[in-house]
Amino acid sequence: MTVKISWINQGAVMRNRILFIMLCICGTLIGLTSVQAQTTTATPAGDSNTVGGYTVSSSIELGVRGLSFEGSDEKFRSDLNFRPGFRLWNSSLRFETKDGKGKPFDSLSITTSGWGADPSGYFKLGIDKTGGYRFDANIRRVNLINRVSNLTLGYHPSNTNRNLGDLDLTILPENEKLRIRLGMSFDQAGGDRGFSTRTRDVFPIVEDINSRALDFRGGIDTRLAGFKMTFTGGLRNFRDRGIFRITSRQAGVAGSCFFQICISPTDINFINRLERRNPTDGNTGFGIFTIQRTFAKKLDFTGRFIHSQTRSEFNIFEDMNYDGQIRLPTGVTSPALFVDSDIYEIVGASKRPQSRGDIGLTYAATDKIRISNTLTFDQFTSFGDSDVYQRTTSRLQSNGTIYTGGVVQPSGFMDTRSIYWRQHDLKRFTNTIEGDFQVTKQFAFSIGYRYSHRKVNLGIRNQTTDDLLNRPVGPATFSTDQEENSANIFLMGAKIKPTKSWTIYADGEVGQADNAFVRLANHDYANLRLRSNWSYKKFTFNVSGILRNNENPSRTANYTSSTGAITLPAFDIIAAVKTRVFSAFVDYVPDPRWSMSAGYTYNYLSSKTDIVVPLSLNAAQPPNPVGNLGFLRGYSEFYMKDNYFYVDLTGQPINRVSFYASYRYDNDKGQGSRVTTQMERFLSSYPFKTHNPEVRLAIKLTKNIDWNLGYQYNRYDEKLQIGYFPYNELNNTNIIPTGARYPTNQNYRAHLPYTSIRIYFGRSADDR
Repeated sequence: MTVKISWINQGAVMRNRILFIMLCICGTLIGLTSVQAQTTTATPAGDSNTVGGYTVSSSIELGVRGLSFEGSDEKFRSDLNFRPGFRLWNSSLRFETKDGKGKPFDSLSITTSGWGADPSGYFKLGIDKTGGYRFDANIRRVNLINRVSNLTLGYHPSNTNRNLGDLDLTILPENEKLRIRLGMSFDQAGGDRGFSTRTRDVFPIVEDINSRALDFRGGIDTRLAGFKMTFTGGLRNFRDRGIFRITSRQAGVAGSCFFQICISPTDINFINRLERRNPTDGNTGFGIFTIQRTFAKKLDFTGRFIHSQTRSEFNIFEDMNYDGQIRLPTGVTSPALFVDSDIYEIVGASKRPQSRGDIGLTYAATDKIRISNTLTFDQFTSFGDSDVYQRTTSRLQSNGTIYTGGVVQPSGFMDTRSIYWRQHDLKRFTNTIEGDFQVTKQFAFSIGYRYSHRKVNLGIRNQTTDDLLNRPVGPATFSTDQEENSANIFLMGAKIKPTKSWTIYADGEVGQADNAFVRLANHDYANLRLRSNWSYKKFTFNVSGILRNNENPSRTANYTSSTGAITLPAFDIIAAVKTRVFSAFVDYVPDPRWSMSAGYTYNYLSSKTDIVVPLSLNAAQPPNPVGNLGFLRGYSEFYMKDNYFYVDLTGQPINRVSFYASYRYDNDKGQGSRVTTQMERFLSSYPFKTHNPEVRLAIKLTKNIDWNLGYQYNRYDEKLQIGYFPYNELNNTNIIPTGARYPTNQNYRAHLPYTSIRIYFGRSADDR
């Protein structure tokens, strides 16, 4: 949706403008009064701001944000989600005493920001008593909106709210012999999220989100016989009660039009009712033990052991009622099919115990030579079973029209139950040895080697039964698989100081790495990083570069048609990712009142992957004269060529006035002029351009009042090249037609002026 908005709505226009003008007038009047008072009245000495023996200080910031806007409101809210109106921006309250004798606490602080107004906000509480306890609470709220309509046909929007919090209590925080830690965390999510489902067509569907997680933890820190030891244990409970629903008759993509393109408009299918639930309940218990000691200032020993066990129970239930036409391979539309009930239900449980242990030794052979070795062991077993039940009742209208309750053909009925069991085991040993050598004050380097060995086991059992007669349709099948491999990685690093004010750092890794679940073959990679830091008088220059290559090989299976003929033989399939990052920035501080920073970053990424693309081939094409599902070898490519520039300027021209100015420019050229003409070759990127200047002015009106003025401009332009085009599966030539169309780009312009008054109570003399 593209709109033009002036302060969003007419009802808010006058109120927001009046508030904005009133705050500006009040700030100006207070400023003039302050200037006059400075020439006639001396600041009183010895202001009292103590309560009950505590020094009290606080502040509150009240303000108004405006918004003048045009363009795509969906994209703007997905990026920033700022709304105009009155705001309580920041507030703080602090109690502090120098002599805590007889007091329940030594200091207490409360800070809030953006709570209840902006897309995100937080509340923080800190309270402590020296030698007694320390308590911290951090509660956050985040509202995330995603309404990008030019991807996935706009089927996946979301409007989610999350509330997160951490509460931690430390008893005897300064005591090294015995320190007790207690804590809890919570995470709640709500809102809605778009999705899609498929039954002979694709339909939009909305999920009502309802999930939460709750953590409890406790731990002890101690020192015994020269060893520092810590233990932490906890329990995490989680559950999900999301619901997907379609409550009214809906046509699928084939019967709809998007971006002025109607896809197979004669092939119309409908969902009349759908309910899908996926309730999940589970818990994770965990324990962490660490130990550390240094012997004779020469040998440092560290150890860590982690064990966790996750249990979960889940249920997937779906009940759908739908009807529509079926396209036969000959191109003829069949009589309408009406499905009274299509029930799909899975009940299952899983368990995953996991352990990890680390032992590290570092030996300082001399003042210039240090050798370290770390041994790591990982293992987990993930296993579970599921009971899959499916029941479908369908019928055909005799005259071929959409079902309205007339004469029907004999009903189609299916009632089956399948039982599945899976187990996945992984064990991995990793050893890393490194040597650090300080050759001279100007040159140091390090070399290292990492070896890992991994073993993966997979066990599968399947069986399908006829639920009506409660007997197996066929015998149970059981299969196992095992894979072992090793990886070798070489590490290197260096530090060079050509001069006292110039330092160069370099490090890199070359070798192989493994994956736990996908593409079990090792992937080859090379990482190289270089950074230079140089200071000259009032300037600081920093230049850095990163180079990463990652190539992950694999191999496909033989793909066959519905007739059993091989249509695509096995071939090597490779996923190759290249990353190049170059960054440079300079800081300039001529005096304490002024500073400037500017920088540039170029980020290049290319991803190229071989894929298999299924295509419906022409009915006359062999080997099946009445239609055949064929396969093509395809390619998927993604490109990013991002140029980012920024400049920041801060200054304090006079004692009571400070300002901040910045400009951000981001331009991702994406795939550039590259285009694709074949359906099995996917070429994508996300080219966009942004301009973000901002100016802020802070004026200290009195010792207790600051007036803030600001303006921010956001301009967003994109040029996506993702095509949607008419597609007839019976006449597919796997060539993208010349009339391919592209979705409307979601561009916008937003002006965000704001002003606020910050009032301080008990402000210290140093801040006046």
